[in-house]
Amino acid sequence: MEWQKGLEMASKWNAKGQFEDTLKLLGASAPERISGLSGQEDWRVAFRRQYIYAEALIGSGRLSEASDAAAALKELYEAGTERFGYAEDIYGCMEVITGIFALVQPDGDWREGLRKLGGILDRGHLPPNLACRVQYVLAWADVQDYNLIDALCKLEGIGESGTPYEGRLVQELKRKIEALNELDFQALRREHRAFVEIGEEGSKIMNLCLNAEGTLLAVMYSEGVLKLLNPEDGAELALLVEARLLFREYTEYVSLAFSPCSRYLAVGHGIGEVSLYNVADKRLHKEYDCTGLDWEQLAPHAYYQEYTHIQFSPQGRYLVTANRFQASWNKPTAPIIQ
Repeated sequence: MEWQKGLEMASKWNAKGQFEDTLKLLGASAPERISGLSGQEDWRVAFRRQYIYAEALIGSGRLSEASDAAAALKELYEAGTERFGYAEDIYGCMEVITGIFALVQPDGDWREGLRKLGGILDRGHLPPNLACRVQYVLAWADVQDYNLIDALCKLEGIGESGTPYEGRLVQELKRKIEALNELDFQALRREHRAFVEIGEEGSKIMNLCLNAEGTLLAVMYSEGVLKLLNPEDGAELALLVEARLLFREYTEYVSLAFSPCSRYLAVGHGIGEVSLYNVADKRLHKEYDCTGLDWEQLAPHAYYQEYTHIQFSPQGRYLVTANRFQASWNKPTAPIIQ
C-alpha cells in the first residue's frame, strides 16, 4: 500500500515536471526482478514504478541513466508477458517510453521512434493522457525537422487530457513555431528533413513510382504532366509529357512502372494506351493502342479503368497490363522491348 501511495505521488510530480522529486523517491530502490514477483498485480506495480522512473530520467535530461531504465523496462515487460500473458496497457506504456527515448537521445534511431509512436497512436488503445504525450512528442519531432505545418496540426489535435507540464510544453512549442515561421524555414528544411517534398502548388499527384535503385522517381500529375524527379531533393530531371487535355479526365487511373534495369518507364493510361519511354533519352520509345480487354463484359464506364495496373516481367522483356476485370499481356513471340 505504501508503494502504491509513493507511485501516485511520483506520478503527480512527473505530471507537474518535478522530475527530481520523483528520482529522489524512486531512485533509492532497485527495479524489481520478475523472479521476485508473486503475481500479475505485483508485475503491474513493478512495471508502473519502472515506467515512472524512466519517464523522470528522460524529463530531467539524464539520458545515460534513462537508457538503462528503458532497457530494464523492456526486460520487465518481456519477462512479465511470458509469465503472466500479454497486457495491452503495459505494452502501450513500454512502446511510448522506448519510442520517446529513441527520439530524444543524440544517437537515437529516429525512424524507429517515429514508427513506435505513430503505430501505437494509430492503434487507438492509449489512455487520453498518454495519447496527448505521444502527440506532443511527434509534434516536437516535426519541429526538429522544420515541418512546422504538420507540427501545428498535431498540437491543435491535443485535447484537455494532457498534464499541466505538457500544457506548458505545448505552449512553448507553439511559441517556437511562431518564431521559426518568421525565418526561411523552407531553406532550413533542406538541411533538416526526414522527407523530400515533391508536390507543386496547385497540382495533384495522381501516381508515382520509384525505380529499383531508388535513383529516379516518376510522377504523374492531374493535368496529365509526367515528370522524372530526383528522389534525393525533388529536383526535376525531365518532362516526359506536357499537359494533355486528353489525359486530364483519366489521370486518376494511370499506372507507372520502371523496367528492372531502369532503362524504360511504362505508363498505362485509362484511355487504353500503353506508352513506353526511354529513360536515358527522355523520349517516347513506343506507344501501344490496343485494349486487350473485352469491353462487352465490362461494367458501364469501366473502360475508364483500363490499364490501372502495369508490371514488367523480371527480365524486363514483357509487360502485363490489367484492371480489376481482366489482364492482358503481349505474346512471348513478340517481346515489348527488342
